[in-house]
Amino acid sequence: MRTKLLLAAALVLGLTTAASADDKIKIGYAVMGYNHPLFQAMMDGAKQGAQALGVELIPVDAQFDVNKQIAQIEDFITRKVSALMVNPVTAKETVPVLQKARAAGIPVIAIDTRPVGFEPDAFVTMNHFQGGYIIGWRIANDLNCKGRWSAIWAVGNEQAASRMRGLETGMDEACKVRGLDNKFEKEGAYSGITGPLRETSRQIAQTLLTKYPAGELAFIFGQTDEFANGAYLATQAAGREDVRIYGMDNNDDMRDFIKEDKNMVATTAHLPVEVGRAAVQTAVDIVKKQPYLKEVQLNFQLIDQANVQFDPGWKGTYHPSFSAFAFPEQLKVLTTGQ
Repeated sequence: MRTKLLLAAALVLGLTTAASADDKIKIGYAVMGYNHPLFQAMMDGAKQGAQALGVELIPVDAQFDVNKQIAQIEDFITRKVSALMVNPVTAKETVPVLQKARAAGIPVIAIDTRPVGFEPDAFVTMNHFQGGYIIGWRIANDLNCKGRWSAIWAVGNEQAASRMRGLETGMDEACKVRGLDNKFEKEGAYSGITGPLRETSRQIAQTLLTKYPAGELAFIFGQTDEFANGAYLATQAAGREDVRIYGMDNNDDMRDFIKEDKNMVATTAHLPVEVGRAAVQTAVDIVKKQPYLKEVQLNFQLIDQANVQFDPGWKGTYHPSFSAFAFPEQLKVLTTGQ
């Protein structure tokens, strides 16, 4: 009899253990591409969040191939993950498979790229308009609202377009606040995604420098760090420090170029670790039916010669007081005690 009781207890314990394992939240994470330090840092943040919350994170690498990403999401649907976090390779092509995930009862959290034609359960990103805005404001103050300029950007990308809108709005509003007419003259906007980002932007900048001699081109805006880095290297090779370079995002080379204190003037700090952590927190809240923010936007921080030495980079954790532009109040939880 005692043996039977022990056996029954063992079976109950085994079933309980199995149920606990089955009940553990599993989050599928479809990453655009591991082979980029920004997405690596974002994944690090997601792993930190998953570990802190006691959930299982299953990342997969699409290698910037939308068809591969679609197949990976199909696999997550088959595996019945608790939630799907996705950094879409493209905003449109992934929509049908995201709709299938929703039909299967899987919450979808989009990261950094908002799907076009599909409303995710939540969207976690940087505030790209705000990032462009603070750079535009800085440019207007630096150049007294006048000068010819050009932009190198990822034509056709939603975030890039938002950054461009923010840039021009920031320039315009800064001029109004100072009581100056906006006399900036936009020379053109060029696509930097027709080849390797840095080399493509270097060639574009080189063409601009040939077209406009000293004093005729005030600045070039690189919508992401590698666009700005390529433009900067072109100005250095041509001895054209009269052309200021402004960018967004803050990879290691960008920060080093600002430290040189030449004509790489300012950029913005992307916070990928915080984005990854916030996405996991949001996914867990949705699965547990807790209140959550349908849209989380982290603010960029302005980086220039004055504070670049304090910038911890993509792997770092930022404090709201890092620059004059603070995190939204709703994200206080991410920086408490740090």
